[in-house]
Amino acid sequence: MANFKILLALSIALCLKVTADGAISIQPEPPNVSSNQPTSPASSSSSTSHKTTTPTTTTTTTTSTSSKPDTTTTAKTTTPTTPSTTTKSSTTTVTTPATTKTTPSTTSTSTTTTSTAKPTTPITPTPKPVPEPTMGKWSINYTNSNDICLLMDAALQIEIPQINLTSLKINVPFNASAAGNCGNIDVMTLVWDKTSFINMSFVQNTTSRKFELESIAASVSVTLSNGTSHILNVTHENSEFTTWLGHSYKCTKVQTLNLTAAGGNDTVALLHINYVQFQPFSNVTAHTFYDAIECATYSDVLPLVIGCVLALLVFLVLIVYIVGRRYCEARGYTSI
Repeated sequence: MANFKILLALSIALCLKVTADGAISIQPEPPNVSSNQPTSPASSSSSTSHKTTTPTTTTTTTTSTSSKPDTTTTAKTTTPTTPSTTTKSSTTTVTTPATTKTTPSTTSTSTTTTSTAKPTTPITPTPKPVPEPTMGKWSINYTNSNDICLLMDAALQIEIPQINLTSLKINVPFNASAAGNCGNIDVMTLVWDKTSFINMSFVQNTTSRKFELESIAASVSVTLSNGTSHILNVTHENSEFTTWLGHSYKCTKVQTLNLTAAGGNDTVALLHINYVQFQPFSNVTAHTFYDAIECATYSDVLPLVIGCVLALLVFLVLIVYIVGRRYCEARGYTSI
């Protein structure tokens, strides 16, 4: 009986020891961690790597069986402990450097050109240039005779100055019709355009044996730059071109006479007479002139001669002064 108790105590001790050893061996093995971390190339977005750990659980069941009928078998069940799985998420942040693009500010300066419109001035049409007048040949016969009492060759032009400093020029046509009369006063009237005419009167002085142009009267239809049209009546009352009887007056230069309004003294027009030669109070059968007295004999030569004489006198006086002064100075030195 004592041996049975000893044997029973040893069996219980052995069971306890086995149980204790089994409990120690049930400790979980360290987990096998397989790490697969793929490497992704750097990109503009973030890559994420996951680590997964799979735990291995071992369950050990120890059963002790006693051959004795009254042996109590104690089964100790060990509950596997599942370790917590930790998933580490590695986040790779790729930092893209911020590129700052500086756009240079362009300041556009807009230049505004202000155009000031000049006031519109009505443009007065520029009159066409009038050609030089053509010389005409005219004659007046005695009444009921083929003899000629008055001959005249001339190129005549009437000029009317205007406010805008332009001039209206009217040429007397070379083929204007001539009419007149012979007597103590020889008269010639030239008519053109049916409404325009110029009248020239010559008188003679039997005492001085000279004749002259006594007066001129003209009437012309004109249209001025302002568009108005009217008849202009003008006269010249001064005596001109005095010449000896039995001769003709001739002048190839332009002679200009002032024309005034009837009854007034202000000049309103000009009469230009060019290449003129006239012979009143004659008695010829053809268009032939007596010996001519030309205007150039008096107007050009005489002033030139007078000027030369005056210059010569001044030169002589200067020479006499210089010679006399030197003579006096030389005489003074000799006496000393």
